[in-house]
Amino acid sequence: ARTTDEMILMDPNVSGYGAASLFSKAVWNWMNPLLSKGYQSPLKLDEVPSLPPGFRAERLADFFEKNWPKPGENVKYPVLMTLIRCFWRDIVIISVLAIVQLAVMYVGPVLIQSFISFVSGDRTTNPYEGYYLVLILFVSKVIEVLSAHHFNFKSELLGMKIRSSLITTLYKKGLRLTCSSRQAHGVGQIVNYMAVDSQQLSDMMLQLHSLWMMPLQLAASLLLLYYYMGVSMFAAFGLIVGSMICTLYITRKNNRFQFQLMMKRDSRMKAINELLGNMRVIKFQAWEEHFKVKDSIVT
Repeated sequence: ARTTDEMILMDPNVSGYGAASLFSKAVWNWMNPLLSKGYQSPLKLDEVPSLPPGFRAERLADFFEKNWPKPGENVKYPVLMTLIRCFWRDIVIISVLAIVQLAVMYVGPVLIQSFISFVSGDRTTNPYEGYYLVLILFVSKVIEVLSAHHFNFKSELLGMKIRSSLITTLYKKGLRLTCSSRQAHGVGQIVNYMAVDSQQLSDMMLQLHSLWMMPLQLAASLLLLYYYMGVSMFAAFGLIVGSMICTLYITRKNNRFQFQLMMKRDSRMKAINELLGNMRVIKFQAWEEHFKVKDSIVT
């Protein structure tokens, strides 16, 4: 007997990604029906396929709640721990794609000397060396393109999962808040959690692996420069260090401004919600001018 998920995946109105084979996912063949339909005529809303069961918000929220730390567990950052428990497989797959992309990225620079030697007429070793070099370069570029596109796609997909699970969980939690908790966490703050913070966490998935990829890329580039240029590499190393210091300084200032912006945004949302929630009292007491000044300060 077929399960409910299998029946849903066989529905033509559901995205083909969930039931696609490994080869179809690798070469994006599962998108061809949708692209063909969109090429023939503009897509309407009812023609856009729905999400597979594993990517729907209710399923992700339930999975998030099941992996939430138990009351007996002493976890300092429960949200981070829950996200790692839920999506560690996706993070590992994306890391492998990043390593593959990084490895094949430097195949071309490594083969430069071999290409120069072959073009200059040094063909005494193997007459088919040119074919081998072109074949190696072609295969490496194909792997690089596929790994780069799947890295971006998987990162966006992981960000979507995290955002969906957080928004749904926050909404459910907001419905169960007590009166005292609502005073500590107002509607504006909860809306910011759902609309801003979850989106920023989702966008961060594309930049997450840069923390460990950038040092590896820098080390590989410097090794290649030293191999081909010798001690002249240290001039490039000095420029890289200088640019990194400038970037670090600018990033710190930007983070400080972002933090101040988020604080101002929270205070603005809180003030606006207070105004909207107590509009009748304000009009009855003729406090319009006072709250007009307060509203102009926070906005």
